[in-house]
Amino acid sequence: MNNTHEGNDKTKIQTYITKELKKDSEKVLESMGLSINDAIKILLNRIVATDSLLLNLTLPEVEKDRISIAKSARNLPVSQIKIKEELTEWLKV
Repeated sequence: MNNTHEGNDKTKIQTYITKELKKDSEKVLESMGLSINDAIKILLNRIVATDSLLLNLTLPEVEKDRISIAKSARNLPVSQIKIKEELTEWLKV
């Protein structure tokens, strides 16, 4: 299979992302006059030019909070709640 586009020296890359991420990123990029294709090309050109991935890879506070909640939830007692009174009692713990 030929990965080139119409016989030139270009090749196609694909990735899967959530619909929400695509929609949100398109909205941000559109406000800058860019497409997702443009953003990918810019990123790859910068990687080549700098021989590095110049990104701030720290997690936003909301992601840190989600991770913290998920870790905390692992320590919660697990039980099957069948009636309202059991739920009320469990919430008191």
